[in-house]
Amino acid sequence: MSWLFGNQVATIILYFSFWGRSNMTLKKWFYLSWTSFAFGIAATLILGLIMFFTNPNYQNSGLGEVGFNLITLTIAGATASVLSQMGFFGYLILKWIAISVFRSKVIWDYLQFILSIVAIGDLIYLRYVNYGVGSGIGNYIVLPLFILVVAIAVSYYKMKLTNRSAFIPTFFVMTAVTILEAVPIFRENNIDSLVVVLIPLMICNAWQLLILHKVIGNK
Repeated sequence: MSWLFGNQVATIILYFSFWGRSNMTLKKWFYLSWTSFAFGIAATLILGLIMFFTNPNYQNSGLGEVGFNLITLTIAGATASVLSQMGFFGYLILKWIAISVFRSKVIWDYLQFILSIVAIGDLIYLRYVNYGVGSGIGNYIVLPLFILVVAIAVSYYKMKLTNRSAFIPTFFVMTAVTILEAVPIFRENNIDSLVVVLIPLMICNAWQLLILHKVIGNK
């Protein structure tokens, strides 16, 4: 658990370096952080327990095994939340650097869109090349398609909450950034790990994106 604390400290450092002169305060950052933790852990526990109790192999499990799984799921949820927060604040730093370099938000938006499509395409191709021997590529389109659909839905809702310029950045975080954050899970190629980590990770990312403008009071 020490690395979770270390990552949280790093996130605070990013907070001070990026938001130090804005209306983001430590109190607001703390709210964003603990609510993300709550969503991550709650989503992981709900999904994990559903999978646990619907699996015939675990229906006769004792309290000790259930307790162990609860602890494991809590750690997985906390991990997903920390990954989400690090990726989110890392994106804010990247955005600041990119706009400083390109001097044009339009160019940065085009680049984000291209990178998002490349990330989705790579997810299909690389997973198929590494794990798809003897099976059709169709099995490896479902997950990227799910990420794409969720990303479009979250981006559209964010645009409705704020303005049209929010669509591409939100889409980029929900696709490229999420895929990058979930690389260790994709390497395992385990459906249980994908469900209990990737979905909470996407929920945490979506929450931070959708609530940010309210937290800092800026659309």
